[in-house]
Amino acid sequence: MYAFRGCPRSAESLPTIAGMRNTGMVPPPGTVRLNDFTPKIASYFESAFSPSHVGKRPSAPTWVEALGELESALRVCSRNKLHRYARNAKECPWCRMENEYGRPLFLDTDLTNVHVPNGRLDPAAGFVLDIPALLSAINGVAIPSSISILIPQVPGTPKPSRGASEARSKKRFAPLSRIAGIGIMFGTAYAFASDVPVLIALGIAGFGGWLVFRSSSPADGFLAEHRKAANAVSSRIEQLQRTSPIEQVLQKKAEALDAIDEFKQLASAFGNIRSEYEKNRRQKQLDDHLSQFPIRGARIPKVSSGDIAQLASYGFTIAFDAKRRDVQQVHGIGPVKASNIAAWIRRAEAKFQFQSAYTPEDQRHIQKAQNEIITKQQGLEERLKKLVGEFRQEAQGFERWRTSHDPELARLAQQLAQAEADLSHLGVPVPSRPNVTPLPVPSVSTFQRGGRPTNFGATSIARTRATPSPTQPHAVTCPQCGSRMVQRTARRGSRAGRPFWGCSRYPSCTGTRPI
Repeated sequence: MYAFRGCPRSAESLPTIAGMRNTGMVPPPGTVRLNDFTPKIASYFESAFSPSHVGKRPSAPTWVEALGELESALRVCSRNKLHRYARNAKECPWCRMENEYGRPLFLDTDLTNVHVPNGRLDPAAGFVLDIPALLSAINGVAIPSSISILIPQVPGTPKPSRGASEARSKKRFAPLSRIAGIGIMFGTAYAFASDVPVLIALGIAGFGGWLVFRSSSPADGFLAEHRKAANAVSSRIEQLQRTSPIEQVLQKKAEALDAIDEFKQLASAFGNIRSEYEKNRRQKQLDDHLSQFPIRGARIPKVSSGDIAQLASYGFTIAFDAKRRDVQQVHGIGPVKASNIAAWIRRAEAKFQFQSAYTPEDQRHIQKAQNEIITKQQGLEERLKKLVGEFRQEAQGFERWRTSHDPELARLAQQLAQAEADLSHLGVPVPSRPNVTPLPVPSVSTFQRGGRPTNFGATSIARTRATPSPTQPHAVTCPQCGSRMVQRTARRGSRAGRPFWGCSRYPSCTGTRPI
């Protein structure tokens, strides 16, 4: 906490964090406040930086005593067990600062235990769940940005192999071999001058040339062994990086974050239920009003009883049907008759009166929609807690994998160390160890659903007749008694197996309509 920092309210403000006097300053965002500490420490801050206390600042032992009292009076945050703060504070300052920063300030190393408070019912907000506590349990687990595996250290320094010792001995005698070869070649010149047979002289010359010009070195084979061991180590590290369990960790985290997003959408849908229902109430009442005006018996110019029967065969029996669908699809209904039907519908609409007061049926619709969302939210609570626990278990498994020792890699590292020791014994410069590029870890967003919206049905509770279709029985009424019709399937006759509309009052009424 730095004393001379703050956001001035005016140009003449004195820069200080003091809270017991008006300095015209406010603390910077995302910092602790004086009331987050005990009153004693807050007073010590005032004494330390107040102009009237120059030379009277609290001594170091005084600070130590006050901080000791603060430490003994700390309490654990109910949302995050990693947070500790003063008992007199009104809220957890670490939760406040994490919300402002948008990232956790503490990383949890204990992946076995997690505490998330249970949800509660709120009439105004539905089922309330402590989302910050869930996010803290998820984001508090550190996930590396890349998978990097180091070559394991070999205990001790390997001794040179027997082959390296023999090669070193041969290397010592190499200069003598060259001198001997030169001497033999000089002797060959003398042999040519003497009466020595040519073939014998050429053989001696060849042997001397081989001793002088042979290019193979004892170290070449050991360099090849070193390259082989280095390549084997690199291949094993790349294989381990590709098969790391980090993908399972990211998958579980993505599932948990998706579930949290789904819960937030449910909470938003719960808050919008009443406004969405209110938005559609007028249309619903108007649709119900038009449903009370049957076409049969209506006095519509130029529309005969035959036209009405034809309309009924197409499912046009009430004003609501003719309002939502084009009556000109019916054979015999042209523009003039369609215009007269539209005028009749407008006269029916003119008699409509909107009832602004909520009826018991309205309340039942709203309560039903709210209960459906609460049920989904309660189901999500258990799923969320399970996902958070599974994610932390996966993270714990990854941590065990990261700190474990691979026997195969340890064996290959031993071979590489032996090759390095042999080269060093021969006095050959040891090549640098292989540097395997770390494998980048993909973002958790690549595993998420992408924030696709979920249909919770909150906006459809009032649209009982907004989008009628031929399969909706409430849009069709009986031509004989006007009752609601239901879809049935013919069991016998020429139309056996085919669907049709039948009166809901059957067998009292035998009215039917084709589909």
